[in-house]
Amino acid sequence: MRVQRFAVWLLMISLILAACASPDGGRGAGRTQEGAPVRSPQRTLVIVANQVPVDFAAKGLAGGVGAGTGVAENVPATILNATLGVSDERARVTPYLAETLPQLNTDTWKLFPDGTMETTYRLKPNLTWHDGKPLTAEDFVFAWEVYATPDYGVDRSLPIKFMSEVLAPDPLTIVIRWNGRYADAGRLTDEFPPLPRHILEPEHRQGTGAGERFLPNSSFWNTNYVGAGPYKLDSYDPSVSIEASAFAGHVLGRAKIDRVGIRGIPDVNAALAATLAGEVDFAADLFRAQEGLTLEHDWVARGAGVVLWEALGSRTLQFQFRPEFASPPEIATDVRVRRAIAHAINKQDPFDVVTGGHGLLGDARTHPGEEYSAQVDREITKYPYDPRRAAQLLEEAGYTRGSGGQWITPGGVAAELPVWFTGGAALFEQENSIIVDQLKQIGLDATSKRFPSGGSREDRARQPGMHTGGSNLITAYHSDNIPGPANRWSGGNRGNYANPELDRLIDRYLLEVDPQEILRLTIQSEKLVSSELPGIFLYWHSRAWAHVAKLKGPKIRLSMNAAGSPLRNIHEWEWV
Repeated sequence: MRVQRFAVWLLMISLILAACASPDGGRGAGRTQEGAPVRSPQRTLVIVANQVPVDFAAKGLAGGVGAGTGVAENVPATILNATLGVSDERARVTPYLAETLPQLNTDTWKLFPDGTMETTYRLKPNLTWHDGKPLTAEDFVFAWEVYATPDYGVDRSLPIKFMSEVLAPDPLTIVIRWNGRYADAGRLTDEFPPLPRHILEPEHRQGTGAGERFLPNSSFWNTNYVGAGPYKLDSYDPSVSIEASAFAGHVLGRAKIDRVGIRGIPDVNAALAATLAGEVDFAADLFRAQEGLTLEHDWVARGAGVVLWEALGSRTLQFQFRPEFASPPEIATDVRVRRAIAHAINKQDPFDVVTGGHGLLGDARTHPGEEYSAQVDREITKYPYDPRRAAQLLEEAGYTRGSGGQWITPGGVAAELPVWFTGGAALFEQENSIIVDQLKQIGLDATSKRFPSGGSREDRARQPGMHTGGSNLITAYHSDNIPGPANRWSGGNRGNYANPELDRLIDRYLLEVDPQEILRLTIQSEKLVSSELPGIFLYWHSRAWAHVAKLKGPKIRLSMNAAGSPLRNIHEWEWV
């Protein structure tokens, strides 16, 4: 109630000030002496994420120490950049910088007998960067050269690893030659952003591999960033804020809201309080069930805001396979131990707490909303809650009971099992506590471990035992994604799992264009992962995206294949 009275008081003060400042009593736009309409100043759109990232291209080149990932990284990447295509909430890709998208079995998408391909994108005319310089096909050629440079650590990322050459026969034509049949070659979105050659080429050519002259260490990626998206960078305060203004030359038209400010609030309770107090206009992937329900009961109920529930976030327990960090050691060498742990977890308990009734239980990494999910579900191995089966599997693996009922490994020591979670979300801390308690109940020496939200990527890759994560993608388990010095510790396969057969299936999947073969490879990959169990898929939780009631335009994703976030159409947002 105090928050509500405070918000009303703020609103009254702002209305009084606005009326005093406007010669027409606050009615809006006036006119110049010549009679031309004047655009009234707008409020700045305040977007809050859990942190302010260091890489506004979101390709993983910049920083490396505490660099942000996920949605926090995607906020500036989405509003500051433009790409060849853009995905809507249903994963339908439409042209963005490109005039049209390549079509299979035409001159724009050619398949060759040796399994290679070629796609051709034609750019829209008169494209410009934020600094007014022309954006041409050469900027995509240069971007590929940068991303494909092994020293920068992203050359094995998608789709770069499948590109053998990028050419610019003329300023508006991009020809991409592929070393295999990459299924998404005709719908490139935010995974292949262009880079301004006129700015970065000297640093790229003269890079030394260390110091400021090394391209990933350049101030371009944040302080001096230049993109082509709906907003252009005005200022950057490291770890604190980003200020941006509408770019008049944006290819899809000038954004309807003049200014955007991005703020970093790592503490979810502080972010919730700021939202309830009216200091936040859009909260980007900050809130889960508990905060979303709180907003609905207060903020939404009094007409101040809107909560959009997106049941696409996944929760997975990943095992650590690095021998020096595997704890107990057998989780890396004996699948029976991993299966025992899976049977020891009753997923319903953390599901009820974390999702607040807005999630989806599942066993497969294929989202239940996909039309082929039932086919996948029939084929995979499942691990229902069964403490007796868990004990049986541990005994088969050579574990014995100690005098206190605790499991002893074949090496004669207590089966210590650290379970890590990333600090910042209270619900994930509760989730971790529930899982740890369940593992203790069957006799494993499980302990809850909190990883700081700003910790380095290298430290994340060295967490012993298990850790909770958000990636549901089978492709994340490819050995190319194992973090290490070669990729600047940016890979998503933090458990160091490697299986040549799965690599082969994933490589074929990523290079396949036939829908039926893609489905067959999906089922095979899901079967292998569910059998080998590099991680335990828990459930789909709901992100609670939140925005003020006076903001119109945000749309949540309805498909796992939809890229980005609700900010993808930010140029269409408006105040109402």
